[in-house]
Amino acid sequence: ANTAVENAASRQAELSVAEEELKRADIGLDDAEAAVAALSSAESESPQAAAERRAAEATAKNRERDRQRAEQAQAKAQQKAETSRESVLQALQTVQEAGYVFADSFTKTQAKTVRVDQVKAAV
Repeated sequence: ANTAVENAASRQAELSVAEEELKRADIGLDDAEAAVAALSSAESESPQAAAERRAAEATAKNRERDRQRAEQAQAKAQQKAETSRESVLQALQTVQEAGYVFADSFTKTQAKTVRVDQVKAAV
């Protein structure tokens, strides 16, 4: 059970990192798209402005790919975290069942009568 809990904690940390990476990728994409929009609004564009716009468009495409990779990594991390949580639940259920069996072992057997000499012989 302890290993399952440690694994779940590790997977949760990985998920948190993946979610942060996805947020950064979203921000980078938003910034790149805003730059493209700002550079595309000019009615007549100089050669330098056209080059800047093309560079901004290339950056936006790269940021979109980065975002897609981050989204895939986050989805994988989410799946691994859910799987490890399920493992923790299974381990806890096993421990609980073992605890019940252990506790039941202390209760007196109702169906079988025990004589005093049998108890003395057992001690």
